[in-house]
Amino acid sequence: MLTLQNQTFINAVLGICATVTKVSKGYAVTLLDTDADDAIVGTRIYPTHMLPEALECAKLWANVQ
Repeated sequence: MLTLQNQTFINAVLGICATVTKVSKGYAVTLLDTDADDAIVGTRIYPTHMLPEALECAKLWANVQ
């Protein structure tokens, strides 16, 4: 099983950043607007067993592969 504490996906061209962070309920995927002082745009929580899906969501939100 995959585990991680934090993963960050940065898209400097669009001025956004998506993070995957370990939280008590599983993993939080958070989209930040880095052009607006790291304003939180949205967050989605995934259960622990859905880490691959959380990582894919972060990549999609940040528009990176």
